[in-house]
Amino acid sequence: EETKGFLGERFQSHGIDFKMILPNEEILVNCRQAELIQVFLNLLTNSFDAVKSLNEKKVELKIISEGGTVRVLVADSGPGISENLREKIKCQFQSQLKMKQNLNSLVVVWEMKS
Repeated sequence: EETKGFLGERFQSHGIDFKMILPNEEILVNCRQAELIQVFLNLLTNSFDAVKSLNEKKVELKIISEGGTVRVLVADSGPGISENLREKIKCQFQSQLKMKQNLNSLVVVWEMKS
């Protein structure tokens, strides 16, 4: 919700359809809140940049809690990420997650177009 507060007005002023789909129940994640908010801000800012000049401007943040695991999915109507860049992001992100033990129950999933 804090992330939506930071970016909601910016998305709205650029005509971007921004949806947040959250579970009904409260989710508790053992992490540093400020760092987690920064992750969300980075992901959503990337989506903002990808769609701001398009005719179809959609960004969706979906959080799913299943069996003790929290999945965060960010999707947008942007052109997608090149295959080369996908691998770099995947490798860099996986190594960062291994270093941050407080985020070990958080999985971030990019929905990428090919």
